[in-house]
Amino acid sequence: MIKIMGNTGFTFVTPSHYEVTVGEEIIIIGYPLGSFLLGKPGLTKGIVSAYRIVDGYKFIQTDAAITPGNSGGAAIDRDGNCIGIPTAKFLEADNFGLLVPGFDVSNLVQQL
Repeated sequence: MIKIMGNTGFTFVTPSHYEVTVGEEIIIIGYPLGSFLLGKPGLTKGIVSAYRIVDGYKFIQTDAAITPGNSGGAAIDRDGNCIGIPTAKFLEADNFGLLVPGFDVSNLVQQL
């Protein structure tokens, strides 16, 4: 986690405090495959597939494409709420990505 100070021109998205439901459609925003060099962000769409516990931590499972560059971006619901942060995908399975839930991020930010 980083803190950006000063007038940067960035638009900040506040992590959501609610848990999304399984089956809900989401959009992931980021710079897939390093396209930040070209200055063009990308979008990918999927659904919330399940909640998973991995090494004692709760994650949101999605079938939306997670690639190098959009991990660390934002997962947004239809109402524009940041419901999670794309974190990882399983190489052994197609369409199996994990998000850190927005409510966990929100709680951590408040602790800082």
